[in-house]
Amino acid sequence: MQRFWKPILIGSLILLLVSGGYIYFNYYIPSDIALNSVEVQDLNGKEISLTKYIGKPLVVNYWASWCVPCLREFPDFESVKQAYGDSVNFVMISSESIEKITRFSKSKPYTFNYLKTDRSLKSYGITFIPTSYFYDSKGNLVAKESNGFNKESLKAMLKTLE
Repeated sequence: MQRFWKPILIGSLILLLVSGGYIYFNYYIPSDIALNSVEVQDLNGKEISLTKYIGKPLVVNYWASWCVPCLREFPDFESVKQAYGDSVNFVMISSESIEKITRFSKSKPYTFNYLKTDRSLKSYGITFIPTSYFYDSKGNLVAKESNGFNKESLKAMLKTLE
């Protein structure tokens, strides 16, 4: 009887590993997103293009006001933003309503550029938030990360954009 269970156990383990890898690479590794493919508007409802940020390194963070990990990293993003001053642009994009994003932005001491997308984040290949994209000053995607940041890891990532 033990001979019967051993192949089933090994087969199940292989299936579990393969399906786990599939889920990880398809749901937790964000897709590449070109700046000109992101459809966003400012909090006044005016359509803008992220290509307007070309010329300086750019950090684009996809977030939501209900996302606890997103809110946990915002103070560190703000601290690093203040340390870098105007030499790096920080843009926070949410698919929530303009009213909700505006209410959030007014209730917090952060100085980010908040933008809204009408598209679902999943349509960009983002299935996990927070997710951050890092572009160099020419608009080329350098890195993407969905694990969240603290001050040190964010500064280390920004060094790759210099």
